[in-house]
Amino acid sequence: MRVITAVNHGYLDLLDVWLRQSAPLLGGPPVVCCMDAGALEHCGSLPGVEALAAPDGGRSRQAFWLRRFDMLERLAAEGDIAHSDADAFWLADPWPLIDAVDADLVFSREFGVPRRVGAAWGFVLCCGFFVARAGEGTRALFRAWRKATRRRLDDQIALNELLHGAGARWRREAVPGGEASRCTVDIVGTPVSIVALPHVLITREPPFGAPDALVAHPYFERQFFRSYVALHGGLLAATGSVAGLHFEAGPAGDLLKPRDAATFHALRWFVRREPAAAVNWAHLGALQVRMGDRSGAADSFARVLEHGADDSWTLFTLGTGLAALGRRSEAVDALSRLAGRHDLEFELARKAAATLAGLGAISSAAALAASAGRAVGLAGGLTLAARYASRKPVARV
Repeated sequence: MRVITAVNHGYLDLLDVWLRQSAPLLGGPPVVCCMDAGALEHCGSLPGVEALAAPDGGRSRQAFWLRRFDMLERLAAEGDIAHSDADAFWLADPWPLIDAVDADLVFSREFGVPRRVGAAWGFVLCCGFFVARAGEGTRALFRAWRKATRRRLDDQIALNELLHGAGARWRREAVPGGEASRCTVDIVGTPVSIVALPHVLITREPPFGAPDALVAHPYFERQFFRSYVALHGGLLAATGSVAGLHFEAGPAGDLLKPRDAATFHALRWFVRREPAAAVNWAHLGALQVRMGDRSGAADSFARVLEHGADDSWTLFTLGTGLAALGRRSEAVDALSRLAGRHDLEFELARKAAATLAGLGAISSAAALAASAGRAVGLAGGLTLAARYASRKPVARV
């Protein structure tokens, strides 16, 4: 069975951590679907990796999913595959579990989108880790899934809505190490068997907070992506595994989600042990703000200012964190510095402009929106700019 992952040039640092952690457990050279020229050049030089060029397409997140889906469908037609996102870290051998499950497709599960389906089932299928066995059932599902993905522009939402609409009914089934869920659905006259694996074994929790997991596919908030990569890489370097240490939620678990509490404790370990960068201090500060630890957050953001924020998301985290601490002028300064940056993303610009407007800095919000128009598309930037152009600055004491 071939193990497939997909990256573009922005995820090469993550791929490096994934390969060092996961490669010994994959059972053979992984296939890396390279979504741009930078990824192909890098992966083509890596030993023990099969690099494949993705078909041409757009650069948006939705285009990434569509192009990746095309490659997965083609590879699944050639033989059995296991798809693993590059942030789904293999911690222990999952093959005995997978081999024990007789089904056309085997998915991990999570509790996110689409929420309507999650409310009906109690979970949703997660496309970040799944197995597809070659056969008519898999081919039938992929054909219907492809059409739904092109309509919804999101492979996970499309899959779950497709199966829910096909009347999927789940029944419990014992598997090694836990309890799975099984259904059989009719896809254009073809029966397709699907199993959702136990969340405790193939989990969305961080690896350092999931002691029983075989594969950990943690939620990476886009805002803290670089911090997550540095943290997991630091754990791997220090202990030999991204799960080399286990952090209990402790008192932080009363104030944060369990995964955020585990990440908080891991970050505290990391910044004390390693020469941490601004991205890690900003991440820690944001979690301290969520906890209501104003003193701790102020210290963490002071470290960010000391190191210097070198990317847009860290500037955004610094600005919104300082705003939460009531340090308005410093917050406005940090967020205003986003204008004109080459790494500015539209969603980031939208959130930052809204924060600036909330602080009464309407002209700064409009300037940032105009900058977003130049950086990420004129139409979107003009729409964002128009939102603030007619507003008057809010008087503040």
